[in-house]
Amino acid sequence: MLKKTLAVTLAVVFVLFAFASCGKKSDIVGNWKISLEFGELINSMVEDELSQDLGMDFSFDFSKIKIDIYLNIKDNGTYTISIDEDSMSSAIDDIVDVVVDGMIDALADMGVSMDDLGMSASEFRDYLAQYMDKDSLMGELDLEGSGKYKDNGTELILDGDDNSVIKYSVNGNKITVDIAVEGGVSLKGTGSK
Repeated sequence: MLKKTLAVTLAVVFVLFAFASCGKKSDIVGNWKISLEFGELINSMVEDELSQDLGMDFSFDFSKIKIDIYLNIKDNGTYTISIDEDSMSSAIDDIVDVVVDGMIDALADMGVSMDDLGMSASEFRDYLAQYMDKDSLMGELDLEGSGKYKDNGTELILDGDDNSVIKYSVNGNKITVDIAVEGGVSLKGTGSK
């Protein structure tokens, strides 16, 4: 009799927990617009590549480069993500400007002026910009994605080739994220529903 009562009690507790957890909606569920800071990632990629390719030391400040994303987390375990094209286009323009300014500064440190190159800073910018063609870059980017996710309350694990992990915290309609990427660099961002 005691075993039967214990078994029924455990079954009732199990069912109550199951119903309680089914009704609980995660704070992460919803449509989020998140502004990600790309400065650290771009700095590490561009400075290393240019320094290796040209044999010169460059110092760039990409700290103001931000790109907005839209992240829709559904309560059925799926997500969609897209990049705001206007913010991506602006970011590419800003990157070109920072690279041009950094290269002009590096050349000046070597004693080379724009006059020595036979062009103005504007002409130099246009010259370099042709190698960073915005339309080509935008065309090469995959601006949308979707899939399934797992949520452990502080991390979203997105399915896919690399099983991206987004650490997050939600406070009402505000979100803070931290996404680990290559080389120990992370993308940090904030947003709202």
